[in-house]
Amino acid sequence: MDILYLNSFSIGSLIGVVFFAVIATFLLTVKNKSKATLHLGIGYAAMSVFNFGYVIASSIYHPVAAYHRWITVLTILIGLSHINIFYFYFPTERNPRAARIFIRAIYAVTIFVTLAFVIVSAGTERLYLFRGHYWDFDADAVSKRVALVIVLYTLINIVLCAWRVFTGEKKDRRLLLLMLLTFLFASLVPTITNTLSREGTISRETFHNTWVIFNVFGFFLYAIVYLNNTRETISFMGKLIGISGVTMLVLLQFESFYFLRERDASYDELHYRIAELTVLDGSLHGEAVYCAAYDQAAGSIKLKAGEKLVDFSTLKDTYINGLVRARLREVEAGDFRTGLARILRDSPAGFTGYARAVARFAETLAPGEPDPSGKIIAYLDSLHEPVLILANMLRRIPGENFRESALNYLAKTDEKLEPFLDLMRTRLKNETDRSRDLKKELLGYLAPVEKPGTRLYRQNADGTGHIVAFLVYNAGTGLLNEVGFPYTNYRAYMHPSVLRMVIMLGVIMLVVRFGFLFFFSGILINPLRALSRGVREVNKGNLNVEVPVKIEDEIGYITRTFNHMVASIRGMVENISANSSEVKTLSGDLNDSSSQLSEIAQELASIVEEAAAAYEEMSASFESSLTDIKAQMDGSELIKDGIAKINASSGQLSQRIGRLTDSIQGAVGLVETGEKTMTKSVKAIGEMADYLRELEGTINLIDEVADKINLLALNAAIEASRAGDAGKGFSVVADEVNKLADQTADLVKGIRTTITQHTKRITTELSFISDTASIFSEVREKIRETSGVLAGTMEFTGELGAMNSDIKAKIDQLSKISAGVFSFSIEQKKTVEELTKTINSVNEISQKTLASSELVRGYAKIIGLSSQSLSGNLETFTLKGDAETEDDSGKGRG
Repeated sequence: MDILYLNSFSIGSLIGVVFFAVIATFLLTVKNKSKATLHLGIGYAAMSVFNFGYVIASSIYHPVAAYHRWITVLTILIGLSHINIFYFYFPTERNPRAARIFIRAIYAVTIFVTLAFVIVSAGTERLYLFRGHYWDFDADAVSKRVALVIVLYTLINIVLCAWRVFTGEKKDRRLLLLMLLTFLFASLVPTITNTLSREGTISRETFHNTWVIFNVFGFFLYAIVYLNNTRETISFMGKLIGISGVTMLVLLQFESFYFLRERDASYDELHYRIAELTVLDGSLHGEAVYCAAYDQAAGSIKLKAGEKLVDFSTLKDTYINGLVRARLREVEAGDFRTGLARILRDSPAGFTGYARAVARFAETLAPGEPDPSGKIIAYLDSLHEPVLILANMLRRIPGENFRESALNYLAKTDEKLEPFLDLMRTRLKNETDRSRDLKKELLGYLAPVEKPGTRLYRQNADGTGHIVAFLVYNAGTGLLNEVGFPYTNYRAYMHPSVLRMVIMLGVIMLVVRFGFLFFFSGILINPLRALSRGVREVNKGNLNVEVPVKIEDEIGYITRTFNHMVASIRGMVENISANSSEVKTLSGDLNDSSSQLSEIAQELASIVEEAAAAYEEMSASFESSLTDIKAQMDGSELIKDGIAKINASSGQLSQRIGRLTDSIQGAVGLVETGEKTMTKSVKAIGEMADYLRELEGTINLIDEVADKINLLALNAAIEASRAGDAGKGFSVVADEVNKLADQTADLVKGIRTTITQHTKRITTELSFISDTASIFSEVREKIRETSGVLAGTMEFTGELGAMNSDIKAKIDQLSKISAGVFSFSIEQKKTVEELTKTINSVNEISQKTLASSELVRGYAKIIGLSSQSLSGNLETFTLKGDAETEDDSGKGRG
């Protein structure tokens, strides 16, 4: 059994294989390549194998082709991993330790995800997906998780690129942002279209063409941006071949898309005509394998010819919808409203959603519409894709808790699908029987309304093959017919056209790779090589080289300009060589003149130095005299200021002494008054002391009386005890008298103690006051002596003021004389300084002259050495005259 059938997906995937393989080979064969180039090359190589997996899937019609997913999952993760690692080494290497850790981690994740996918998918059923014409595993759950990992790798790429943008140098940021944009261009658009194609929003053909164009073109731009900004040595021809090759691949993809789409359309048209012929005469024609008819009145599907290869009962909803569509097309414009209402009323329950949508749309038609049935059919056809997407979404809802999940999904609003949504929401809410297969029932409402001529795909009832079918409506019988053809015949019909495209692809790549070398050898490669050889000869010193100009184009213009440049350099070298001897002679004369000038400058410098030394000594002497005179003048001024201050202080001192004398006289009066007061106080305190001594005598008498009372009380107590009971009353009185005597004695003792203490204190104070009175007398005498001293001081202060005035007048005369001497000395000092400056200027000029002569001598030597070096360098160039001389000498020797 043949299993290799190429289709449009095959050529698209093969273009991706060739593109990524060419770029990977280009990068991995660069000599001394950097780590960035290595990882980018590995990434592109993995992407080439990834696309080869799609070549297998689209070209091999066998369940074994489902295993292409194992290849694509592994290689897409490896490719993205190395493109992510690439950012650790571009534009410059950054954090190699983190790069090594990242490589190990991302490879561990890649291997784990791949093994998990292999293990899970190995136990699932293999399905043939007509929308892409390839075999796949029935493993949507694990496929979604793999897709999330791929999205994660893409986000990591964005994060790493952003990291290099923000942490790298400013000049690299625009480059990195451009690479990020090209990566997103190459990956995001295909990812979005892949999701839309799986939902049924766009066809799989549209996705695959989008994948090839955006993937190839995007990653080509990514590589071009890198190659134009890397330090790798890449030839111009290599870049030209790469750009031309990718351009050819993209053009071939567009060409194959439109060509194969026309081929598809021609297959449909041809086989639909065969199906119509089969329906008309009831016998199989061409490659047809069966013909079946649906009779709505009988509610059955009858096989009219061929074998029953398909389970027609599963397609009943499709036949019903197709038959209703055909009858709607037959409604005449004159009786449109009535005919439409009758057909919609008689339509089966599965057509309810379409019936409500058509009825609502019919209300918007104008009364005079010339072709209302055509409008209705066009509207039905416009519902095909939205209804298909809705059906696909419901199929993805798992059977467990389907009712609740479906209600949540159907809660959305969509104006075009509202009749279907409302119908299914009502059905789910009203259904109480949990055992019913609600999912199957809802999908029945969403069965497609296929128009005649549309290619449909069926699976054989035994699961061994597939069928391509066309619906044909027979207006004469009112039956809807289906005619089937082997699916392999469709693949075989497309195979030769795709094979020619593959051969064309190979020829294009051979032409681009080798034909360009041949085509451009005469007009591009050879002229560039000749020009390159000429540049190398000039670098070696050969100025006699001349590159031939074969074609007058841009390269010819550059070559001719190069020849003119070499000729100009050769002429300059000849002129320099001719003038080098004159330079040597001039350098010798200049050296002699500089020697003579140096001797004269040395003599002048010695004379000037002697004069400068003499004037410097004179200037120093004047400077010393000026300093002394200045110091003397400053001292005179200070003395004058001091005398003035002394005079002022003497006046102030006289005033203060006068005031102090007055104060002393007042103090003497106060001291005398205090002395008198103290004398009176001493007398009063003495009298108080005498009184206290008298009071002490009285206390002694009271004490003696108390003792006698105490003795009397004792005697009374004795007598009372002798008297017995008769003396008890007297005994009590005696006790009380005794107590009174004791209390009196205690009181007298306290008073005596107090009086004694006060007497001692008064005596002590009296001695202190007596001493103070004597001190007042001494103070009075000392104050009087101080008053006499102050009077003498006032007389001396007056004499001192007169002496200071006389000294100040003499110092004023001395200051005037010193000022005159100082002014004269200043003038003399300025004169000496000017002479010194003049001599120093002459000395500087002589020194500069001497230095200039040495410099000139040095320049002369340098010029001499330079002329010798120049002569030596000129000898390395091969000039035309030299070459002719060598040729002549060679001939002579011959």
